[in-house]
Amino acid sequence: MKSTQLLLERLSLAALLFLLALLVATGGYLALAASGISVLQSLYMAYITLLGVGYAEIVDTAGNAPLRVFNMLVLMGGLALRVYLFAAAAAFMVTCDLGGRPAPPRSILGRTGERDARRRLPSLVADRLRNGGMLS
Repeated sequence: MKSTQLLLERLSLAALLFLLALLVATGGYLALAASGISVLQSLYMAYITLLGVGYAEIVDTAGNAPLRVFNMLVLMGGLALRVYLFAAAAAFMVTCDLGGRPAPPRSILGRTGERDARRRLPSLVADRLRNGGMLS
């Protein structure tokens, strides 16, 4: 249960960091844009840049070096956040079922009885060969 709580905290942290990055990027585009753009345009630009979609630049970055550098930083930060979010989500899905409960441990070899039989198999075959062959 402790690992489930930790994974949920990681997912929450990733979502919170994404929202924080979205707010910072929106403010950065508002502050650095040469022409007057609306908050909605700045938010859209931040969103498509953080997600790496890059449909079309709403904010013109031509001739504005600080804005281009800021745009690159937003893109790299968005990539890092996406990797962290997907890793946290994958870890949660692997270790928990959909109800949030820890998944039961699974053996690669199957059930315990099968594992014991596989361990004994070489000695069973050797005994059969010593006692007159496999078919006796």
